[in-house]
Amino acid sequence: MEKEIEKSKVIAIYASCLSIFGIIGYIIFSNVFENLNTTVLLSFTLNILLWSVLFVKEIIQKSYSMKMIFSFFCIFFYGIAALIQYTNQHFPWIGSRSDSTIFWANILLTLYTICYVLGSMHNCGKGTGRLTLFLKEDYFPNLFGLRLLTIINIISVIYRVIKIGPTNLFNKSSISEEINYGTNSSFALLISHVLVALCCMTVLYSASVAQKNDGFKKYAIINIICLLISYFPTNLSRYTTAAVYGSLLLVAFPKLKRKRIFIVGFTMAFLVVFPLLNDYRRSDIGDVDALTSLMSAIKSIPNCWTEGHYDSYTTYTLTLDEVSKYGMTYGRQLLGVVLFFVPRTIWDDKPIGSGAFMAEKIGSFTNISCSFPGEGYINFGVVGIIVFGLLIGFVTSYLDNVYWNNEQPNSIRITTIY
Repeated sequence: MEKEIEKSKVIAIYASCLSIFGIIGYIIFSNVFENLNTTVLLSFTLNILLWSVLFVKEIIQKSYSMKMIFSFFCIFFYGIAALIQYTNQHFPWIGSRSDSTIFWANILLTLYTICYVLGSMHNCGKGTGRLTLFLKEDYFPNLFGLRLLTIINIISVIYRVIKIGPTNLFNKSSISEEINYGTNSSFALLISHVLVALCCMTVLYSASVAQKNDGFKKYAIINIICLLISYFPTNLSRYTTAAVYGSLLLVAFPKLKRKRIFIVGFTMAFLVVFPLLNDYRRSDIGDVDALTSLMSAIKSIPNCWTEGHYDSYTTYTLTLDEVSKYGMTYGRQLLGVVLFFVPRTIWDDKPIGSGAFMAEKIGSFTNISCSFPGEGYINFGVVGIIVFGLLIGFVTSYLDNVYWNNEQPNSIRITTIY
């Protein structure tokens, strides 16, 4: 029986991959792409096929996982979006890219993915190491700590309501303009990120505890209300919304761990809900017509792939340009990330984020990020690609193993952290 199940899994993987390969092959050799470089198109095909194999393999094994999100991100941002941008010769912020740059970028992504797979090929998380035991260990929650975190969240809500006003709580631009924690922008950024992270973790922690002890439900309810008031989806960046509310759904509905519907819902949210949220970010919630915005979001799906929302491939290729012209930074950019808490008043030439660093070079909008392979390459070149791939593969696989091989499926520590 087990052999039949394994055989069906293998057939499913190969069938899915062959279907994807066939569709991409048909598109590549159709007249639509007749003026584009075949070698570049094949490099895209190879990578999309590779990520698809990893994605399907994870779907068969688990309902959700970090490795699944890794391959999902690669398929959409480095695969589909990048391919569409290449065929249209329109990359966000910079327009077109040369065939040689794109081909080299894709080869490095192949190397990055192979290193990721190699890094994830271990059995850590199943043993009895100290960190593994700490994560798996179940314990009675600290009531004093939970009460303190809840009080902090309540105070934060009251401050935001007074400072911003009830009508502006759902508008990201209004919040950015009204909240000011002083003249130090780094300090303001740190405070805002700490508060949202603190609120999110408290919600996940209290919700996990409430599933084991009804006496803690009141804390979970209070903290969820605080989350909805202070950090409604329309006043957060979309990646934060996905992390915060996606995690809350997984904690609130444990059945999602046994059913493979999470990734379907995540894909729909990625394609429709997140573009829809963009209409609310710069306008008052009462000024936006939900039905009109929904139809607009659906209609814009074919065109949104060349917009700034899918600029990960662009910023990644810009790091290739930077290294070819000026050389790698030998960890200087990474050092700025590690020592993020050091104010610029002390460290005058503290490096800015790699995404903003790239954007300044081309005179573009600077509030953009740099993805992991780009960060690895600008710091250490090809070695950085290899190290980042191995490290990220190791970490994500370790956490996946600890979570899914946990004998106590509702362990508070691993549920909250994971």
